[in-house]
Amino acid sequence: MRDDNSGDERETLALVRLAWPQLVTMFGFLFAVLLRYPMWFVALSVLAVTISISHVAINIARNPARPFDFKVIDGLVVGLGWAASLLSMHWLHIEQTQRLKPGALLGQAIQTIPFSTPQLAWDSAVAQWLFCFAALIAMLTWAYSGRYLD
Repeated sequence: MRDDNSGDERETLALVRLAWPQLVTMFGFLFAVLLRYPMWFVALSVLAVTISISHVAINIARNPARPFDFKVIDGLVVGLGWAASLLSMHWLHIEQTQRLKPGALLGQAIQTIPFSTPQLAWDSAVAQWLFCFAALIAMLTWAYSGRYLD
């Protein structure tokens, strides 16, 4: 006799069906963070994404047959996640063009790149960090918003 995992499969499929834009965004975000950011931030990002997905999965498991709908909080997660990812990829390209180590423009090495003003250099570094933190906050807010509760 074999074990029947149809309940687990049904819940997993419900998670993918109901939250696929957010899941794709979160994994894209993790990929971008892994390429450039320090390991402490990668670990923080993995923790935030894991908590978000597990909390949403628990909520979806309560009613896996609910219909798909896209709300404002979903758009925030997707928009901020992709904005942070694309900004990170843009600066990774600049680092590679300048033959710098990945993530060099996130810290003190930013002064080696010729910008018109030092303020502009620090503004770009701060923007990168702020977009990533905003994306993580949006992911956690999405997970704990009760959006998938009935």
